[in-house]
Amino acid sequence: MNTDSIQIGDGVTACGWSDRQAATVIAKTAKSITIQYDKQKLINHMKSNEPDKLTMSVGGFCGHASGTQRWKCEPDVDGWKTIARLRKNGRFYCSKDGRQLIEGRFPYYDFNF
Repeated sequence: MNTDSIQIGDGVTACGWSDRQAATVIAKTAKSITIQYDKQKLINHMKSNEPDKLTMSVGGFCGHASGTQRWKCEPDVDGWKTIARLRKNGRFYCSKDGRQLIEGRFPYYDFNF
C-alpha cells in the first residue's frame, strides 16, 4: 500500500495483535494518511438468527469461538481519528499505537484471546 494507490474515501484496516479494525481514509499527504475508524457490526454473532452464526465451545480461557465472521462496516463521522505514517519498508503504521494498515475493510474480533 502506498499513497498513490490509496485515495480519500477508501477503506483500510488497522491490524492489532489478533484483532483488526476497519477505517476510512479522510486525508492524505505524500508520506501520511489520516484515518477515521468505522462503525462496525458483527452480523452473524453467536446470538443472531443467521444460518452461519458463530458457535462457542468449552476450552481455553473462556471458550473457543468457531465460524467465519461477517461484518457490516460504514464510515463514522464521529469516529476516532489518527494519522498513519509511511515507513521505509513501504508500509503505513498508526502513529499512536503502531498498528499496521492494510488496504480494504477486514474487521475481526478474536473471541479466543
